[in-house]
Amino acid sequence: MPAGVTRLAVLICLILSAAAPAAAADLFTVRGIAVEARAESTEAAKQQALVDARRQALEALTAKLARRGDQAAVQYPDDDAIDAMIASTQVADEQTAPDGYRGVFSFEFEPEAVRGLLRLQQIPFTEARSGPMLVLPVLRTAGEPALWADPNPWLEAWERYDSSTRLTPIRTPFGDVEDVLSLSAEQALAGDEAAIEALADRYGVETVLVFDAALTIDQEAGRTDMDVSMMSYGPDPYPLVTRGFRADTAEDVPLFLEQAVIEMVGEIEDLWKDAAIAGAGREQQALSALVPLGSLADWVDISARIEAIHLVRRLQLEALNARGALVAIYHTGDAERLGRAAQRQGLGLEERPEGFWIITPRGDVR
Repeated sequence: MPAGVTRLAVLICLILSAAAPAAAADLFTVRGIAVEARAESTEAAKQQALVDARRQALEALTAKLARRGDQAAVQYPDDDAIDAMIASTQVADEQTAPDGYRGVFSFEFEPEAVRGLLRLQQIPFTEARSGPMLVLPVLRTAGEPALWADPNPWLEAWERYDSSTRLTPIRTPFGDVEDVLSLSAEQALAGDEAAIEALADRYGVETVLVFDAALTIDQEAGRTDMDVSMMSYGPDPYPLVTRGFRADTAEDVPLFLEQAVIEMVGEIEDLWKDAAIAGAGREQQALSALVPLGSLADWVDISARIEAIHLVRRLQLEALNARGALVAIYHTGDAERLGRAAQRQGLGLEERPEGFWIITPRGDVR
């Protein structure tokens, strides 16, 4: 094997050996736990804040992995046991007083400790991330639906939501000229599949969620009401979801809409977790494919795209030669669906007449 290929093989193997632990660490890391405590001294208050933050972080982590109804049944261990489940702790924005402490904590949990806690109590959970989903928030305030109108506070509330640490990544549309010309609010509500699929292609997603929200603000009664219907489009569409929201105030509409977004995200996550937990026992397929490589940067780019495909469960390097890397892609679904999902990540998956598959950035298959 040429020396250049040997060096590339070593580097790729090193990256692969580090990738799985890093991914697990990220999934089992909880950030941004802000706590405040008071006690007879600064140190005592800090220790109490740390205890409170650990427990809140573990609750947030189990909420990420388990469905809402199941997570509510989790029985948490005592403070010392929770401390033993934590691999590392970071704190920022500390503020102290003679009898108080405030800080923002981040914790990395030991994955096996958390898995063991849930399995011991027979709490179903999943670590699988869905593919990114595009949301189209349509707002009705006077009977007329609006999607691209400026302002659309329903769309703005979705834009403010951060799904980066969740199992169900959410994307919002740009709302630019191309979007406006591609799909109207009426088409979104009517389920125009061709227009919705074109938008899905643009944003590299398989699933598009249309949120039809009818908002009523009664200033005289001091009340805000909203009825929301979620319609799903894609290879495995979710069932119709309807929810009603009410607040006994007409003042803080942005906050009202943000809370509605959080609740609807909870619905999405439960549906995804239902599917992921039900599919956990399904037999995985293994597809061997050649990945042409010119450099380590090519491998980093293409392997990241492969692992971002929501059907992919594991990527394994089998061999390396002058043509590139031979990989085994362990996935759910059939090869045709895997190919469609790969396209959403900017990859082409093609079966060659010689009987092997090749995977490259789209446009490079030849």
